[in-house]
Amino acid sequence: MKKLAYASLVLFSTSAFAHNLPVNTTWQSDYVAGKGSYSLKVTSKVNVSVLEDTNGCFFDYLGRVSGCTLMGIIPTNGRLVIKPVATDHMTALYFLENSNYEVVHNLGDEAKGYIRLLKIDQNGNVEDSVRLFKK
Repeated sequence: MKKLAYASLVLFSTSAFAHNLPVNTTWQSDYVAGKGSYSLKVTSKVNVSVLEDTNGCFFDYLGRVSGCTLMGIIPTNGRLVIKPVATDHMTALYFLENSNYEVVHNLGDEAKGYIRLLKIDQNGNVEDSVRLFKK
């Protein structure tokens, strides 16, 4: 009974976070040489679009991206669903239906909260983990 109550509380507390992703916002990762960059656009309380930009870029003398190739980028659109795993009370984990992406959303204060995009391989292992920053 205690396990059922705990599981219910975990699911209830994380489902409350599903509505806390900032709607109509875009989150972008930094460019990483050899990997590219990612962006997450939150279009509604549960719908998002993920862009994986694998274009090659080059840097200026200060290390800032000064140009990139212009290959096409295909978005992955989908619905975020709470992943039923135990997390601390300030963190929610979502998976993007029919894709290999997951989103970790920590609701800590402005300085400590974050959104992280995970790319999952076919075995369920994290292949890439990038921190996203509000654009």
